[in-house]
Amino acid sequence: MEKAKYDLAKVFKLVDARKIDFSMPNKSLNAVVAVYQDTNKPLNIPQAEEFICTGIKTLTEKNFAGSQLQWGSVVVDKYGLVYDSRSWFVKFAIGDDGRLDEISFHPTKEPMTTLGGIKIPKGVQNEK
Repeated sequence: MEKAKYDLAKVFKLVDARKIDFSMPNKSLNAVVAVYQDTNKPLNIPQAEEFICTGIKTLTEKNFAGSQLQWGSVVVDKYGLVYDSRSWFVKFAIGDDGRLDEISFHPTKEPMTTLGGIKIPKGVQNEK
């Protein structure tokens, strides 16, 4: 089975130290805010950051869905996750500066099955 490029223990330490960069907020912070905006627990940007960090720390090797080359030189690890009763696509890399970067954390666009056999349904359903 394919292995993740980035060790989750190291990823969790970077999250705990908040050595993270949300370089594409529309695919992370703003996506989480949008999911919760019409629910009984809307989130603002700082709360979305905390939600994402906590969600990332729930990942296991079974959530791993593969690695991919982006922008010609950046390898990202991809994961599927059901967290807070919703389906999420998670992606990140560790940059040359040692920070967790290229973070995506948004609803899945299609159903996915992780390499560990976890079935992740498409999208999210908001309770109103």
